[in-house]
Amino acid sequence: MKDAGWKIYEDFDGPAIQIKKDTGSIRRDSPWECPHTHRVHVRLGKFSDDISTSIENYIVELERSAELQEKFEKCLRYLYPTDA
Repeated sequence: MKDAGWKIYEDFDGPAIQIKKDTGSIRRDSPWECPHTHRVHVRLGKFSDDISTSIENYIVELERSAELQEKFEKCLRYLYPTDA
């Protein structure tokens, strides 16, 4: 019997999210048999680093680009409308 179709690690080794082709069936962690074609491995340490790096790079680009600032403001106004 195989493990669940996904794994979560706390390490930094390898890609943050990895999808691996693997055909099988989950039986242990499910109340019924669940066939699958792929497995997902998530490395939280690496994922956290990737998110932080992406945010830092986005802020740099946001400060540089008037067009991006306009799009950012439009997005925020759409997501968080006010009466004003």
